[in-house]
Amino acid sequence: MEIVKVCYEAGLQTTATHIDSNYSIKTDAPKDNQGEGSSFSPTDLLCSSLASCCITIMAIRARDRQWSLGKVEVVVSKKMTVNPRRVGKVGLSFRFENAFDSEQREVLEEAARTCPVFLSLHPDTKKELEFIYP
Repeated sequence: MEIVKVCYEAGLQTTATHIDSNYSIKTDAPKDNQGEGSSFSPTDLLCSSLASCCITIMAIRARDRQWSLGKVEVVVSKKMTVNPRRVGKVGLSFRFENAFDSEQREVLEEAARTCPVFLSLHPDTKKELEFIYP
């Protein structure tokens, strides 16, 4: 099933277009790898995908239980390694608008740690998740 078309543009830039919606995302190599840093890098998208996936699965779990998830913001960080150059660590700091009891927090945090992107990342990629509730 075809889902995305990625086209080389110029320099170190690409455009990825979602086939169903025709929505596009541009990428550029980061400044520390010969790029201009003018947009998301491919590894930025990888880390952003993890955050988006975590929130999506949390929202599904909350909806299934008829909870109001409320606003959730995630600050994403990454650390690259060398030889080979790859994402060595992704940090996600979740900030919740709503307070949850301990059982609800356990469900939401487990949802994040079992989302498809989390489970798809190589085991050597460190994933540090922080959950901040009011």
